[in-house]
Amino acid sequence: MKNQSLWHIKWRHNGENSIQKKAMRYLAAFLILMVLCTLLSGAADALTLARIKTEAIRPMSLNHNTSLNGTLTPKYEKAVFTLPDQRVSSVQVKEGDMVKEGDVLFQVDLEELEEQLERARDELKKSEYQQKDTNSANALEAKEKQKAEARAREDYDRTVDESDRKIQEAEAEWADAQARLGIVRDRPVTPKPDGETGQGYTQEQKQEEISALEQETAARKQAYDAAVAEKEENMRNAGRQVEDASVPPPSNHSNSIADLDQKEIERRIQKLEQLKADGGAVRATMDSVVKKLEAATGQITSSTMAALLTDTSNGYRFEATAAKDEIRYLAVGDEVTLDFGDHNDPVSGLGIESIEASEEDPDRCLISLDVPPQKEKLPSTAELKGTQTTKKYPAVVPIGALKVENGKYFLYMPAEKESVLGNIMVVERVDVDVLDKNDKYAAVEGAFLESNEVLVRSSKPVDTGDRVRKEEG
Repeated sequence: MKNQSLWHIKWRHNGENSIQKKAMRYLAAFLILMVLCTLLSGAADALTLARIKTEAIRPMSLNHNTSLNGTLTPKYEKAVFTLPDQRVSSVQVKEGDMVKEGDVLFQVDLEELEEQLERARDELKKSEYQQKDTNSANALEAKEKQKAEARAREDYDRTVDESDRKIQEAEAEWADAQARLGIVRDRPVTPKPDGETGQGYTQEQKQEEISALEQETAARKQAYDAAVAEKEENMRNAGRQVEDASVPPPSNHSNSIADLDQKEIERRIQKLEQLKADGGAVRATMDSVVKKLEAATGQITSSTMAALLTDTSNGYRFEATAAKDEIRYLAVGDEVTLDFGDHNDPVSGLGIESIEASEEDPDRCLISLDVPPQKEKLPSTAELKGTQTTKKYPAVVPIGALKVENGKYFLYMPAEKESVLGNIMVVERVDVDVLDKNDKYAAVEGAFLESNEVLVRSSKPVDTGDRVRKEEG
């Protein structure tokens, strides 16, 4: 009864009725404005909040891909040489041609070859004549030396005999003087009696004779000493002459050198004759591919390689150099693939045979492996590709989620937080250590949040504590 009366209010006065209508209109406008503000606030909030994409942290292994460019050469190569100074008259092959053993690679001019052969023969005769002249001169020199040595020895013996004769004569004269001096000294004095006539031998006379004989004896002694000294001097001089004459001649290997020269000329003649007998043809020494050809029509050959033949029947050898950090995930025995681009199909299942430090640069390494024979000829360059899988890490995140600041790695992770508006989503920074990474993922460890999700992409930059909202789907 009361409710029905409320709906059937009777307005008693026209003024009061107008005020009530205005109040109702204002109330309706206020409610509509509040709804619009709420809608605008929600729209503004949706526009200002960063939209983020997250991915879960998960356990997984990492793959490390290694790529190196290197060279590929046949395992067996053989150089072909020919005689130098030959003019090439014609060339029968080109680089890349397959040849059989005995096939002609190129030919040299026979007329010029014949001239070289004649000159070599004349050179051999000249060398033989020179050796005969040298032998004759050496024989004459040896004979003269032998004669000089014999004469020096004869002079030495004659000097000894002459010196000994002089010493003997001087010694005999000295002994004679000594003997006569002794006789005079022993001779008695016979003074002449008084009043008697005749010869007497007085003391004065005796002393005079002794003095004279003493002087003579001293002189004879000096003559003897001089003869002995002269002998010593003559013996020394004669001995030196014998020594000089007996000195062996200096080493002379002219004959041996001439023999070697002649043998070298004979070998050259033999090779020239063999080349002439084969019509001047330079032939392949094995079934192979002509990798390099240095001979061209009209050119003069040299002592260096004329052609390089390769035999691929035994396979190839791949080699590449790289910095140590480039190959830190490679090891001997790892299985790799060689890629040749569009030229040939890749060759897989190959194993690395060696990784050695480079001799030129210790910070680089040489990687080598063998490639088995292939149905088609392989190019000279290839790309080594290898993939190594690590152990399984408990926490791996996309590489895009990894942030770094001042050398420290960290992640942004979403977290629920209570506020006056209810539960909101913010991002929190979590510092981590990077255990390993490749170009797509990183293995990390740290104090992860319970959400176990990381921010991988954001519509705009965010910082710790910023409100965010996840993208749907």
